[in-house]
Amino acid sequence: MLAKKLMVLLVVSILTLGTAGIGFSAQQINGSIIDIKANTLTIMDETGKEVKVDVKNIETIKDIKVGDIVEVKDGEVQKKESS
Repeated sequence: MLAKKLMVLLVVSILTLGTAGIGFSAQQINGSIIDIKANTLTIMDETGKEVKVDVKNIETIKDIKVGDIVEVKDGEVQKKESS
């Protein structure tokens, strides 16, 4: 009985701490723009995964177009020079 309670406590603790870590981490994505809709960018990241990001200031994406290489950190987008 005690072992079961300890196991439940352990699982709850791990889930709580794991979720808190995600909430406090800064989201940074580097990749190529594959779609733009309003203030949402769809980016193909460096691993080939599609990621949707909401941009805080829509004015910062007025010069961004599909195919551009960007870095997005905490909703702020910055166009990178292609190499």
